[in-house]
Amino acid sequence: MSKWIDVNQELPPYGVPVLLKGNGVTQHVTYVLDGDPRCPDWFEPYHFHRDYDIKISWNKAQAWQLLPE
Repeated sequence: MSKWIDVNQELPPYGVPVLLKGNGVTQHVTYVLDGDPRCPDWFEPYHFHRDYDIKISWNKAQAWQLLPE
């Protein structure tokens, strides 16, 4: 399994599915980093319709890792 990477050290590439840890909990949904040049980046669920109630601002996340093979 991959090691956890602190979001303050490095963010994942845009659009790459990752596991996300926030508030001390590993999320049960695969997230991708998304964003817009006019606003801050965020993580949103992968393969979900855009539901902005469950997106997570990058600075609210603690760590991420690539999906296991």
